[in-house]
Amino acid sequence: EGLKANKLKKGNILYNGIDIKFNTKLSEKEIAERREYLSISVECPLLISVANLLPHKDYFTVLKALHLLKEENYNFHYIIIGDGPQLSQINIMLKEFVLEDNVTLMGKVENVSEYLQLGDIFIHSSKGEGCSNAILEAMAVGLPIVATNTGGTKEIISEDIGLLFDYKNSDQLKTYLVTLINNKSERMKYGNKSIVQVKEKFSVNRMMQNYYDIINRINE
Repeated sequence: EGLKANKLKKGNILYNGIDIKFNTKLSEKEIAERREYLSISVECPLLISVANLLPHKDYFTVLKALHLLKEENYNFHYIIIGDGPQLSQINIMLKEFVLEDNVTLMGKVENVSEYLQLGDIFIHSSKGEGCSNAILEAMAVGLPIVATNTGGTKEIISEDIGLLFDYKNSDQLKTYLVTLINNKSERMKYGNKSIVQVKEKFSVNRMMQNYYDIINRINE
């Protein structure tokens, strides 16, 4: 599926690897202080996405789902890290859905890992991906993943790591968000599995070993 997402008919699959040993690990005190700086209490479920503001990233479906959450009086805040040509459309939708107090547009930031550590749930609504670095980085800091069931994403997100929704299905996304917002222990369970999955399957060392294996198969 990752090959199809990149419009490739055949080939060898080499999953991305991320080096997590240089990530700054924030203490609980630092997380609380940074959330306070952003005017987000530690009790408020913090949702986060990292993706450029492009049509195929489909932020509109996320905002529709958040609109449904707000209509049902759920407490939440959503941070978007990224920039792009759809910024004005997203701002219009925030006003239309009365989400301006619930959503913070961060633009591009250097310390993505530190922002991810402030979050409770990671959302990825892309039309298609090969192997998303954004998802892997969120997994590395222990976030449960709610992502579209497209491309290579379903190859890296098993059922014990996160929840996959159909592309553009805002009702399904909203249902999955409610599940995780209401259940902190479930979020922690998914998050702990995420960390293990990255260490075992998506480290830089594992990526390099996979690369060598592919070269050896080609040369046989």
